[in-house]
Amino acid sequence: ESPVPFLIGMNWGILTTISGSISSFLSKGNKIISIILGSILMLIIDFFIEPVAPTLDFWEFKNSIVPFSNYTGWLITGLFTQFLYQFLFKEKELTFSINLYFAIFVFFLFLNLKL
Repeated sequence: ESPVPFLIGMNWGILTTISGSISSFLSKGNKIISIILGSILMLIIDFFIEPVAPTLDFWEFKNSIVPFSNYTGWLITGLFTQFLYQFLFKEKELTFSINLYFAIFVFFLFLNLKL
């Protein structure tokens, strides 16, 4: 059995946490704005993950084109996970979240430039 589902779940948890912490700070605690902004931050990372995912053997897309439905699915799922994060977790850590978000962003940015 492939470990991909577990790793994808871990990825979602990490992205939800760091995006939610950043968005909570930027929205000054406004939960609705934070949920929307956190979901957008997650979607931004996905724009850089999806083009290199087939090359990294994560998954494949028909005709090697990322369907629009993939991004809408990420946004909807992000809204749900951000809702849970913003209402279930009171303590948020900004510095680590910014650093990890930036590291993930730069990692996939450079992969896109290289591939």
